[in-house]
Amino acid sequence: MTIYNIEKRAEQIRQEEVFRQASVRQSSIIAFAYSILNAYNDFWFNPALTAQEQCDILGTSAITLFTEHSACVQFILTRMPNITDYVSSFMSVTAIPADKNVVFNNDGTVTITNITIEE
Repeated sequence: MTIYNIEKRAEQIRQEEVFRQASVRQSSIIAFAYSILNAYNDFWFNPALTAQEQCDILGTSAITLFTEHSACVQFILTRMPNITDYVSSFMSVTAIPADKNVVFNNDGTVTITNITIEE
């Protein structure tokens, strides 16, 4: 094997490593997006506790749940704007369900009420 071939192979290995690392980063963001989606669904559609009951349990820390969720969603959308190509329902986590009204109280608690949607 000539020096040229060795250098060419070394460059190919470096490129493969860059692509592998990019793939790992992408896979990690996709896994994170699924985690956020699952947490969102567990909060809003929990059969054991309503969203308000969960906020009551969290007390004055309830608002943190919403701010951290928002920060996570923004992180994912910033790093991978095409996330819906991989997690089709991801954009649902960017909004409060249409039939809910959420009030962030000054003391850090959260009040969630149902909205009647007329058809």
